[in-house]
Amino acid sequence: MDTYSAVYLGVLLVSVLLLIAALVFGFGHDAELSHDTDMAHDAGAGHETTGHAGHIEADGPSWLSSRVILGAAAGFGAFGLGAQAVGLSGWVTLPIALVGFFGMAIVIRQLVLRPMWRQQSNLLLSRDSYVGSRGQVTLGIRSGESGLVRFLDRNGAPVTDFAVSGDGAELPAGTDVLVVDVTAQHVVVDPDPLRFEGR
Repeated sequence: MDTYSAVYLGVLLVSVLLLIAALVFGFGHDAELSHDTDMAHDAGAGHETTGHAGHIEADGPSWLSSRVILGAAAGFGAFGLGAQAVGLSGWVTLPIALVGFFGMAIVIRQLVLRPMWRQQSNLLLSRDSYVGSRGQVTLGIRSGESGLVRFLDRNGAPVTDFAVSGDGAELPAGTDVLVVDVTAQHVVVDPDPLRFEGR
């Protein structure tokens, strides 16, 4: 086995093993997608739907995502070994391996990660509609911890979701609340000022 074969085989094996680990155990994935989704959410501050949606259409997972890089490395090794398998040798195989590198980066990013990113971003966008909803705490929210709230969305459908207090105060079960913000994990609520004043 010559030097090029050893490099291609080593890169292929290591990248495939790490990519499998990333897919099975999820390392790098949640942080990458949630970071990109948070950026989309921040860009939509003020809930301007057009600008928010435009941001989602334009953006996607980073090209420097660990999964993109690992997939590209696997393509580099596979194409390099493939070039040698058809009779090429030495530095002549390097341009073909580089084509595999960039080709796989595009495939992984555009056809695998970007649909996942859009799905998570769309989920967060749909949750934006919860802001302004009025409901009630069903499982008390302790200071610095999450509880449960129940409210109606804009279509009148009942929603039960994890919630945290906007100002960190405790909100016991039965407290009337107003949804003031959302994240991918929970809604942020404050005591409902209208219902509080009406008592």
